[in-house]
Amino acid sequence: MAVTWTKIEPNIYQCIENPKKFRVDLYYGRDERGRIIKSKKVVEGNLTEARKLLRNHENQRDKKILQKPTKVTLKELFDNWNSNIGDVQNVETTQTSTRNLQRHMLEYFGDIRVDKLNTSMIRKYMAYLRTDKGLSAKTVNKHRTHLHTLFDYMVSEEETYGIYKNPVDAIKPYPVEEFNHEIYSPEEAKELLIALRASGRWALEIAVNLAFWCGCRREETCALEWPDVDMESREIKICQVRTTAKGTIVERKSTKNKEIRTVGIPDWLYDCLIQVKHRQKEMQKLLKGEYYSEKNFVFCHDNGKPWNPNSLSNEYKSFLEKNGFKHIRYHDLRHTNLSMLMTKMSAVDVAKIGGHKQVSTTTDIYGHSFDDSIERGVETMNEIMEDILKDKMDAGR
Repeated sequence: MAVTWTKIEPNIYQCIENPKKFRVDLYYGRDERGRIIKSKKVVEGNLTEARKLLRNHENQRDKKILQKPTKVTLKELFDNWNSNIGDVQNVETTQTSTRNLQRHMLEYFGDIRVDKLNTSMIRKYMAYLRTDKGLSAKTVNKHRTHLHTLFDYMVSEEETYGIYKNPVDAIKPYPVEEFNHEIYSPEEAKELLIALRASGRWALEIAVNLAFWCGCRREETCALEWPDVDMESREIKICQVRTTAKGTIVERKSTKNKEIRTVGIPDWLYDCLIQVKHRQKEMQKLLKGEYYSEKNFVFCHDNGKPWNPNSLSNEYKSFLEKNGFKHIRYHDLRHTNLSMLMTKMSAVDVAKIGGHKQVSTTTDIYGHSFDDSIERGVETMNEIMEDILKDKMDAGR
């Protein structure tokens, strides 16, 4: 059925068939070609409500906080942002996690026009993730952060998206409970190290030792190569990672914080590295070179090929369960290392050894202590474990 409108005031029309229905013409300005940008909105009620709508629109337009109508959809926004920002600035693992967030958003919102998204809709989306999907507050906040980033991008590209204000600004992140990680006491660590040495699991042993003695992350352990291990100077250079993204191995010539750090090699780890190197040479001779991979990884299989990072976590967890050890994550061995160092060293030095990117001004001022912190890190770990391990050093394989 056709609707007939009659103009009663500038930009306000009344429906002939239904006098309680009003059409308001909303003007936004001109596009890059000089064409007028406008939209129409119908309200039911009375003339006062139509006038109020028009007045609010004009006030927001004059203050430049008004969203111009745009036909850009959410999926098109994702494609544009990924091409111009995400795939250019982020590493592959971050790209994968970002696309996973975007997939959830499309499932919830559909391919909606971006100018239709508002604060209320985004707040409901976050509540849906928290209650219906059961996601943690930390994970929900990641969705909020990405939406905030996307709207900031659109605001910066006003001519394309016609958005002047970020609707996520009005939404506070959910409170996140601090994660209390488990760590081993020196005595518990001793029992684990000795059990690994007695087990003959040389590959798993070196992986655990690298995390415990040097604070290596899983991806750093899996990427460590022999050229980065200086046995003479007793130092390890941590400069690359090897991890997974959607089941695919990702190798990157930089660490998590894109910084190279050097850590020392304490006595027990030095002995372990010597044995692992000897074991690898034996396997290389046994396999006559043809079937031995020349990848030069410190942590590898009998044939020299590197481990899948996920397999390391699984094997480590299985070893703890079979041998009755308290379960802590592989990453918590790193926490154990740094926690022990904190009992004897300053936070500045521990931050350097751990490779933490966010450091205080004091750390910057006393950055010259880094070289000394390498040696003191070795001395501290040796001191902490010396009494516990001194009678066990001959507990060979």
